[in-house]
Amino acid sequence: MVQAKKNTSKASKKGKKAPRTALTEQKKDEAFLADYQKLCNKYKRGLQASPAWRFSQDGNDFRLVINLSVQRWPEEQATALNGKPG
Repeated sequence: MVQAKKNTSKASKKGKKAPRTALTEQKKDEAFLADYQKLCNKYKRGLQASPAWRFSQDGNDFRLVINLSVQRWPEEQATALNGKPG
């Protein structure tokens, strides 16, 4: 007869729960987005992604490339997001 092995990890001995990494990662993502939005509002700029097809000589095929650039906000958009003129 095989007996079930008890969980003898340190967390179970002390009555603590194992950390939830998914939840902390989600909080990190939310904090990053909030900081990024503050940075965009401060400088009135943001990142713009533009997809483009490029021909590859190596594979003799087309590949999707994402070009990132800094986009200046129009004055109306900056005013609407900040709530005050430029």
